[in-house]
This record gives sequence, structure tokens and C-alpha cells, in this order.
Amino acid sequence: MPVEKHHPFKRPIISRADIFFWAALILLNALLFLPAMLFLQPEHFFSFNLEVSFALILWAIFASRWQKNGLRWFWRVFLFLFYFAIIYKSYASILIGVYQMQPNFYNDASFIANGLPFLLSALDLPKWVYLGFVVTVLSLFVFLWHFTKALLIKRATQIGRITQMLALSLGAVLLIHSGISLGVDAEMPTGVDSLVAETKQNLSASRASYQNIDTFIAQNPYATYDYAQYNLAEKPNVYIIFFESYGSVLYKHEYFRPAFTEMATAFEARLADEGWQSVSAFSEAPTWGGGSWMSYTSALFGIRVSEQSQYKALREQYAQVPYPNMGRYFHTQGYEYLWVVPINRELPPKYQEVDYAFYGADRWITYDTLEYAGPLYGWGPSPPDQYTFGFMQDLVQEQQPTFLFFLNQDSHYPWIPLPERVDDWRTLANSDAVGGSLSSEEKSSLSQFASRENYLAATEHSFANIADFITTLNNPNAIIMLVGDHQPPTVSRKDDGFETMLHIISQDNDFLENFQNYGFEQGILLDSEEVQLKHEGFYSLFIRNFLARYGRNPENLPPYLVDGLFR
Repeated sequence: MPVEKHHPFKRPIISRADIFFWAALILLNALLFLPAMLFLQPEHFFSFNLEVSFALILWAIFASRWQKNGLRWFWRVFLFLFYFAIIYKSYASILIGVYQMQPNFYNDASFIANGLPFLLSALDLPKWVYLGFVVTVLSLFVFLWHFTKALLIKRATQIGRITQMLALSLGAVLLIHSGISLGVDAEMPTGVDSLVAETKQNLSASRASYQNIDTFIAQNPYATYDYAQYNLAEKPNVYIIFFESYGSVLYKHEYFRPAFTEMATAFEARLADEGWQSVSAFSEAPTWGGGSWMSYTSALFGIRVSEQSQYKALREQYAQVPYPNMGRYFHTQGYEYLWVVPINRELPPKYQEVDYAFYGADRWITYDTLEYAGPLYGWGPSPPDQYTFGFMQDLVQEQQPTFLFFLNQDSHYPWIPLPERVDDWRTLANSDAVGGSLSSEEKSSLSQFASRENYLAATEHSFANIADFITTLNNPNAIIMLVGDHQPPTVSRKDDGFETMLHIISQDNDFLENFQNYGFEQGILLDSEEVQLKHEGFYSLFIRNFLARYGRNPENLPPYLVDGLFR
């Protein structure tokens, strides 16, 4: 009988384990890149994470030599690294993409702790949305647990030499392309990112913020803003209205510019019909896409507040000692200082007490004051701005003179749903209109939130409300400041800049002409895109020009501090 020949088993050039490895390398890097794709919209399509890629490459080359216990330890360490990486990437991408704030643990801890409960409360989404989010995250983590275990422990001895050589070559390419080695900090090129480098930059920024706090609060505002000595001969009412998300992207984006030009022209014409004139300029806000409280605090206090840690330190420092802000100056001149905050959300008593002491208003007009029982809208949630403006209209007739602060709500992200506009604002108090803050219809289509159309509609809606308020004022001597707090999130980018529009509206042309000496242009629309001032410099500029027109001694004026308290 012929002898049967047995051929030894020939290993395939590329085995299933090799395919599993390359698929895992791509998939895990893609998961880390997903947050950037969602929130940053980077120009490059894909990025390799240096630490995760190197860990997998080292495993491919050396794992076949390790004992079972060693493989388990490697898997545990890798899984911990990956969990941390995906959490950090999500946090950093959201922070940069939504607020254009570089990650900073020292600032972000209180920013998130204070902002997240408010966000969740304001969203008021159905419980199934939160449950679905939690289940999705847990499912992802469970999947990663089993997926990485199947690769790093069970496939360790099955990786072929070709894959090992290719993995080694990829590691060399990544190392050369990135231009870094362990312990060397360098900027990541396109296509590569490093968790170590990003975390190191975060820690450095956190350390710098911590060290700068003492310098920040060491400034003496009394030596700079001792305006009580400057008495007024005339006392027109003064209203400062911060226009939520009213940023220069309305000029810079080709999609927005035609519609904005039309609505701003109509707004100006409506004011002019009642005798109101305006001057305007671009002002650099301290924040982008959010952090309204830091923006209006910068303008009212004359100090740049661009980090949450700065705001927190300033607030704590001047909760007991009154800071000489803009409202307090007018209080020294016999004005009633009013602060309007219509949000239907109760703050912890201690927090509210500090808030009241920090800003120092004589009277706070809150949701309870408004006596409103209709649907609520927006992040607050709040009554419609038309109702709040109408209430303010009646309020300012009670006592003269008045300094009033208000941050409008209807133009706040997500810009839907917008309340109806009615002939008589009082009818909104008990409106049975359906909808309100993120009604079920809007909750079912969250993709609408980032809509440019909705942003334009909310801006036009706010123009109409503000025009109602100004043109029906029974006070032709009033001064209105209309200030954008920051750029709109999601529909603008960092390249659009931090500047917002700032308008001074009055029937006193002599007063308005003073501002034209500082780069302001006549009218609502601006011809030049040059940024003329900063929010922190506006306090001193406004008081200087106000005293030049209404002061008892217009020759004796405080200086204009372009950079605010730091000069």
C-alpha cells in the first residue's frame, strides 16, 4: 500500500487573530475620535491616539512571550487607560466645541458641578432619555470589557510575524510623525493625538489658574472705580440689557449676514420712528458660546472674568464687601438698582444670598415677582421675554431714577420653542398655549437644537421684544445699553472670534456723539469689523461718557480703562 504523506499545518499569512488585532486598533482609535467628530468637526477625518496605539503595538509584538497572569494585568491596565481616555476625550471635546474653553481641571470642576444640575433641570427631558443615555454608556463599557479581554488575553499567542512587523513599522511611523517621545511635550500633528500631552497641558493650565487667583483678587477696585465722588446734574434712567448669544457670527457667516442685515435694519427703523438713535461697536467678550455670568460680570465690574475659578474667587471675595460695580455707582447717585432674573428655578438659599450680596441690587425681580402662570420656555425655564419686558415697562414707571439689568432668555440656545407674540403682553400671564420649554414635540427631535434657522428666528424674535420695550418707554431721556454676551454655541466656531455687538440707544444725540470718539459707529449695523473695545473696559468708558454729558463737573472725568481693572 502506498504510504500516505502528512503535510505539516501551514499557518495562513493573515490569520483571524491578525484581522481581529487590526480591526481592534482601528475601532478603539475611532471610538476615541468620535467625540471630536461630534463636537469639534475637525478638518482631518481620523486620528490615532498615541498611548492606545502604542499599547496595542507593544502587545502585538511581545504578548506571545507573557504568562497568563501578565496578560491579565496588561488587559486591566489597558482597559483602565481606555476608560479614562474616552471619558477625558468626551469632556475635552464638549468643552472646546461648545464653549471654546481649553480643558482646565481647576476651572472645570466648579463649572460642571454648578452647570450640569442647571442644564439637566432646564432640559427637563423624559426619564427614558436619561435612562437611555446611562444604558448606552454602560453598554459601551461592558462591550469594551469583553472586546478587549477577547483580544488581549485570548489572542495573545495567535498574532503572526507579518502583523508584528507591520505593527512595529506603524509604531515607528507614529513616533516620527508625532515628533514626541515619552516626557517630551510637543504639539500633536494632524492625525495623531496624545492623552499624556493633553493631560499635561490641562494640569499646567490648572496650576497656572490656581496660582493666578491671588493676583486676580489682589486688585483694588476701590482705587480704580471710586466713582461715587462724581455727582450727576441729570439722572436719566439707565437700562443694560444683555442680548443672549448675540455674536459677530451674524456678520461673519454668509448664511446669517443677509437675514441679520434685514432684521437689524428693521429694528433701527422702528426705533427711529419713535425718535431713538444709536451708536454701535464690536466688543470682545471674555467667554465664547456660554458662561453668560462671566461676560456680564466683566462688563458691570470692569474686570476681565474669563475663567470659572476667577468668577468664583471674585464672588467669594466680594460677598461681604460691596464691589463698586456699575449698578452700585448709580445707587450712590440716588438710583434704584433693579436686577431682573425671571428664571423659574430655586437656588440654594446660601448661594442666592451670596449672589444678592455680590451684585448688590436694591431689588430683585424674580419669577415669583412676575406673577406668571403660563407655559415656560428655554433653558431657564422662563416666561416669554415679551411678558418680562412688559412687566419691566410698568416697573420702571414706579420710581425715578432707575438702573436696571436684564439678560433676555428667548435667544438662548437651543432657540426652540419660541413663545408666541401677542398684542397685549398681559394675556400671556395665564396663557393656555401648549408647548413651553422643550415640549414633547421638540424633545423628539433634538437634532433641531443646532439649527441655524432656529438661531436666526430667535434673534429676530428678540429684536421684536426689545423694540417693543424701547419704543413704548414713557421716558424719552432713558439710556439703553444692548450688549451681546457671547457667540452662539454650535453655529459658530473659534475662528469667528469672541466679539459681540454693543449698542448704545438714546434720544440724546450729544450723549451718543461722545462714543464716536472711541470708535463707535452711528446706527445699529456696523461697516467695519474692527473690534473697538473689550467688555471689561466698557464700565469705565460708559461712566466717563455719561459724566461728560450728565455730570455736575463734565471737565473732571475718570479715565477710560481699555483693559479694565488690569492695566
